[in-house]
Amino acid sequence: MEFNDIYDKNRNLTGRVHKRGTPWRFGEYGLVVCVWVYDGRGRILLTRRAKGKSYAGTWENSGGAAQAGENSRQAIVR
Repeated sequence: MEFNDIYDKNRNLTGRVHKRGTPWRFGEYGLVVCVWVYDGRGRILLTRRAKGKSYAGTWENSGGAAQAGENSRQAIVR
């Protein structure tokens, strides 16, 4: 079971958490990170979305939701 910290519109932590897969309430926000990975020749690493996911088969950069207790950098490393 995964949880995400809930932020207000000013990116302040509220002290509450959100259970992944449940609807967000109005005024609740989560932290999401996007990562662009380049090699030494200027090429970009992309991943293809899995079957069964929205936009299946399309290309995307790496990223995702930060888990509860993580900041942006920690989520990127994970």
